[in-house]
Amino acid sequence: MSLPELKKGTTIYALLKEAGMELQDWPHANYPRQNMRWAWIEGDIVVMNIWMHKVESPAAPEGSYVTRYISRGQGHVGEETDRIYQAVIERNLPVQVILHKEKNSNLRVLDSVQWSAEYEPSTGEITLTRGKPVRYIDQKGSVDSTSDSEESPAVKRSRKLREMAMVRSSGTCELCGKKGFRTRNGAIFAEVHHIVALKDEGPDELSNLIVLCPDDHRRAHHGDDAVELQQAFVKIRNTKNGVMATGS
Repeated sequence: MSLPELKKGTTIYALLKEAGMELQDWPHANYPRQNMRWAWIEGDIVVMNIWMHKVESPAAPEGSYVTRYISRGQGHVGEETDRIYQAVIERNLPVQVILHKEKNSNLRVLDSVQWSAEYEPSTGEITLTRGKPVRYIDQKGSVDSTSDSEESPAVKRSRKLREMAMVRSSGTCELCGKKGFRTRNGAIFAEVHHIVALKDEGPDELSNLIVLCPDDHRRAHHGDDAVELQQAFVKIRNTKNGVMATGS
């Protein structure tokens, strides 16, 4: 989906109201055309200004628009904006954006598509991606199968399977239903477990994988009910997918 066409003369105030904000503490209530902020947060509503020349177009038809900003260290407004970046990650909030042609231009529009955020705490850089792509991480690290890192075919295949398991469960524990937590960089963390361990000749296949919260994963390895849990995992796989016929 392409970016919306910019409109002339629409005020920031009007676009923030369009985004659903009440704006009771709007700092320029008497002069709503003025704008002295780069981002706003009100309850669970977040709106950020972005500029068209900083938006990267998708590299492929199925790709997404991306933009990056660092506000840390840029005075009071920058620090205030950085705190909003951190709140977005801590509270797992979607972002609405006001697209601008350029600074001091009156061409702008509120994008109807929400953007998702990732944040690098060490640098303060926020990456905004149009749409809602979800990134996952497990006990072995990133499960992003598009990684450019040099890995053996077996390692790449294992990463892809872990990614498929995480996507299948949406990062939620398939035993207790606890949702994975959001990490500092915006990825969702849960743990991927082999129902029948590889050392016991269990297959490295999607049908032999289950996503668990850290507590249930430790139970599966060290609990006195580990055998019963394994049987429960097999039942879950049979019920959800019908692909795992046996288990030990």
